[in-house]
Amino acid sequence: MGVVMPCPSLESLISHQIQQWNDLRHHLQGQQENDRGHPGPVLTVSRLAGSGGRTLATELAKRLGLDLQDQSMLQDIGMTDQCSRELVYIVTRLAERGGVVFLGRGAHLILKEKADLRIRVVAPDQCRIENLRRRLEITRAEARLLIEEADRRRQDFVRKAFHTEPGLAENYDLILNSHRLGMDGMIDLVLQALLQRQVLDRPRAMGGSG
Repeated sequence: MGVVMPCPSLESLISHQIQQWNDLRHHLQGQQENDRGHPGPVLTVSRLAGSGGRTLATELAKRLGLDLQDQSMLQDIGMTDQCSRELVYIVTRLAERGGVVFLGRGAHLILKEKADLRIRVVAPDQCRIENLRRRLEITRAEARLLIEEADRRRQDFVRKAFHTEPGLAENYDLILNSHRLGMDGMIDLVLQALLQRQVLDRPRAMGGSG
């Protein structure tokens, strides 16, 4: 029987997260604003658990040569005022540098129209459950519970931090159903949208990061 490790206290989790962000804040403040010649677009990807949003964000970052910010910011800790301020500061500064894909944590609500494209990935519940069941090799009942918990946690985070609903369509530019479109179809639509908005050159969209 394995040893059960004690869970860190809420205060220690918050302190650890804030220290990480302070380190990143100092790093960003020490950089020159023009340290990247052609940084590329700023994308935000929000998703329902099990819909494939993480895979989409990863593939877009690889395809376009962008940084991927996929840290589970505040996923396991409470939203304090200090954490909220640090989150807004870090997301804003990273976006100012450009060339970044943000996954979750309300980045689309922090940046709003300053983001070049705000994407949300959805899928039917049964598809999400099956995706998670296969990926984690668990039962459908276990996958359902994980999906429900993830949905509830993300909803609570957005409501508390931003006083809105995570699925509100007006907060996004592009809502994609991964079950209907598949990964390749979603990537193609994102690239077309970036070309339409004139924030991406065609050679990069066709497969090179430039």
